[in-house]
Amino acid sequence: ESELEWLGFSDDGVLASWDGETLRGYFPESFGGSWVPLFTASAARKAETEHHYVIGLDISAREVFCVITRSKAHFPQVYPRPIITTLPLLVPVVRNDAEDDNAAAMHQGLMFHRLDRQSNAVGITQADVEMDKTLLRLIQGCIRGDRLEAALSYASELNLQRSLQGALKLAVGSKKRNLGERISALLNNRESVVQAVNMEKENNANANIFSRKRVYGSTQ
Repeated sequence: ESELEWLGFSDDGVLASWDGETLRGYFPESFGGSWVPLFTASAARKAETEHHYVIGLDISAREVFCVITRSKAHFPQVYPRPIITTLPLLVPVVRNDAEDDNAAAMHQGLMFHRLDRQSNAVGITQADVEMDKTLLRLIQGCIRGDRLEAALSYASELNLQRSLQGALKLAVGSKKRNLGERISALLNNRESVVQAVNMEKENNANANIFSRKRVYGSTQ
């Protein structure tokens, strides 16, 4: 069983928790609204007895700040001031043994872009368009290598409807019927969500207009 050792916010406002083994960040929109592993002690530990006391993190800089002690039983010293170690954050990516390191690094960068955009609460930008172009190249490579599950995973990360339509064309053009059907389902589901959101906005707008008319009429 793990115990919560630290709970706080990153320098860019992302809620995070640390249980001594895994550092997780919570992203309401990215990754389906879930706690995403950002750092694991087992990957960073240089000795079995080493323990990391997390004191903060920065998503944009891809860094976690911690104090390393000889064991979990050894707490960071107060005086002299403990040495703060900076280690890299790692965002989980879709990997396949046949996938080359360049593709993995590319996807890693895309995920950090998404987390960074999420933490800064900005809308669709030119950077998102470029991100989709990169994802489409990864999808095309996966289709050529017959890594269809990875292709579908990349497709689910696309930002724009037209990008999903492009992914569907790639699947259909390569005669990957099953992949095409699953991407088509993604596209239909996203279109349904967009329609529902637009309808809700329209209803709210109509309600506001009606409310203003009532207020205006009551003053006459």
